[in-house]
Amino acid sequence: MVDEIDKGIIIFDFVFLATLSLLPILTKWMMHNPSQLAVVNYGIVYMVANLLKTWLAHSQFRKVLGAKNNISEMMTKVIIGRFVLTAIFNLLLIVAAYFYPQITLYAYLALPIIDFFFPEDKAPQKKF
Repeated sequence: MVDEIDKGIIIFDFVFLATLSLLPILTKWMMHNPSQLAVVNYGIVYMVANLLKTWLAHSQFRKVLGAKNNISEMMTKVIIGRFVLTAIFNLLLIVAAYFYPQITLYAYLALPIIDFFFPEDKAPQKKF
């Protein structure tokens, strides 16, 4: 949907991909050694990846609709709310990982499964 991508989006996309590439390594570390440090590190990288995903979606949405549109302003408020809720939820999980790493490990393993069955984007996809 975006015709032109600026440098900021490209940099955020590379940082997002870098955090995604760390998740399998941290998952293996967390599974083999479910220590406090392993689960907290996974939580931090998971939070950064989720926040970057939300920011990238917002940046692309603003690029498509333009900055001074009523729909764009409303969606900006929705995305900022989603950004704040994601940050709060992930910070709570990181704090829980500090005190209860074993229990939080299972919560982190369940999150991708839940996201698979209940995706954020429920819009039908175009088939090419």
